Amino acid sequence: MIGIFPLAVVAVITILICYKFTKNIIASVLLFAVALMACCFIIIRPGVFNVNYATQAYVKYHMEGVKIDCEITDKSDIEELKRILKNSFSNIEAPSSTDPELIYIKFVGNGKSVKLAPHRGYGTILRIDASDRHVYVSKKDKGSFLEILNKYGMPFDR
Repeated sequence: MIGIFPLAVVAVITILICYKFTKNIIASVLLFAVALMACCFIIIRPGVFNVNYATQAYVKYHMEGVKIDCEITDKSDIEELKRILKNSFSNIEAPSSTDPELIYIKFVGNGKSVKLAPHRGYGTILRIDASDRHVYVSKKDKGSFLEILNKYGMPFDR
């Protein structure tokens, strides 16, 4: 997480550079604001969930007498899950009804990992780790997503 001080220094330097070329402080601040918003839109891309770093994925399902712990071994399945999640919507509000230690898909790679816990009733609403944040798989990708989960033993309806 970047601290406020480095951001403030960059802001002041940017405004000074803009002022040097425009000779107008109001125009400089406006140019800075426009540039900052453009950077935020390009870099942050709000609402997109990204697991592109993942090189491995695992599933766990310990519910209703079923106990599954396995690695997703088909690399094309991992790539398809990454594509689906990249096209998903994140930070939606949803009831937290799934224990992320009993049911999850775990993505690992590049020193990072994240667990996504599918809601038992839906399968396409995924709780991010143990937080109140969620990812929603689009209707377009629902069939493909649930097909991969079913392939590894997670009993979600398509």
